[in-house]
Amino acid sequence: MDLDVLERARCGDREAFRTLTAAWGDRALRTAALIIGDRARAEQLVVAAFTRVWRDLPTLHSERPFRPWLMRALLDALPEPEARELDVPPAPEAPEPEAPTPEALLDDQHGVPGDQPQAHDASNGLLACLEQLTPDDRATVVLHLYDQMGATELGLARGANLTVAVRGLRTALRALTACVEASGLGINEQQIAEQLTQMARGSELPPWFADEMLGPRLTEPDRPEVRRLVGLDPADAWARLLDPAGVPAWVQARDVRVRGAARLEPGARISARGRIAGRRPSRDETVIARADASRHTLGWTTRSRIRPWGSAIEFRWLLSVAPASAGCELIHALRGVAFPPGPSGRFLRAAYERVADAMPTSMHAGIEQLAQLLETGARRAPL
Repeated sequence: MDLDVLERARCGDREAFRTLTAAWGDRALRTAALIIGDRARAEQLVVAAFTRVWRDLPTLHSERPFRPWLMRALLDALPEPEARELDVPPAPEAPEPEAPTPEALLDDQHGVPGDQPQAHDASNGLLACLEQLTPDDRATVVLHLYDQMGATELGLARGANLTVAVRGLRTALRALTACVEASGLGINEQQIAEQLTQMARGSELPPWFADEMLGPRLTEPDRPEVRRLVGLDPADAWARLLDPAGVPAWVQARDVRVRGAARLEPGARISARGRIAGRRPSRDETVIARADASRHTLGWTTRSRIRPWGSAIEFRWLLSVAPASAGCELIHALRGVAFPPGPSGRFLRAAYERVADAMPTSMHAGIEQLAQLLETGARRAPL
């Protein structure tokens, strides 16, 4: 997955999130269908999983891989008890016949010419063995044999350490192998993986998935936010906001340097010596991920490093310019905070939690400085 797409989606770019869904949606659907054995309910599960992804993506650190994180969202969305229906908007009537389900693929009409009885028997037998596994073992088998996840990725997807992941994988594979041997199927792990791929083939999300099924559920998560009215036309305020020459005047930091662009546009970088929440000293590197002119919204990620750790806390920010009766309103929001994995992440989380209560005060000070910069610039001369 293109890191730029991920970063833009983390900063609330819905088109980037649509691209993310298009890239991973079918894979998630096939995995879900194999885990729960029902195409229609698997589709509902994918809706619930991607709703969680949209909500939690700003808290996914760039050092954490996306695939096992997505699969964890899929597993977390599994209904408990399994028969519970998910509240998902109904899909519109399909203009084309639906793709065959994994179960339908077991029918002779979808088999391989000349080898239909054998393929049919093997798939039926494997499906019966999957149904005999515990839900945890079945999910582990699918993630390992179909999604080709090793123990490390399995641990991330299951929220378990490596030792627990290895033990769970061995248990699941033993249970599956015992059933396969008792059923006389005569297939090994590689052949099981091939059968799972055949069973999942043809499962695709409908073309209206992003707009009709997922879109209505994508609401903005609760987040710290500050606002300030400015006596400027929104277009003028937006143009001034993108001028990098003004950045050092409103960023609460020292040694501010803007690199990579004549305007604040995706890819532009800002380095500085800052203070997290106005308190904890840090070395900051900011990357502009989003500059949406139609919505007058700027999105960026600031990576703040605290000695002695080399890893960074990642802050994902939004700054919007909205029309108001007296001119425009600046809206500054902290969309999410992400911590790296391992001991450094635990240290950085603890360091941030000690100063987090001061973040709203720091945000108020920052937006006040920005408002004064915009209004002062307007009185002096146009850009």
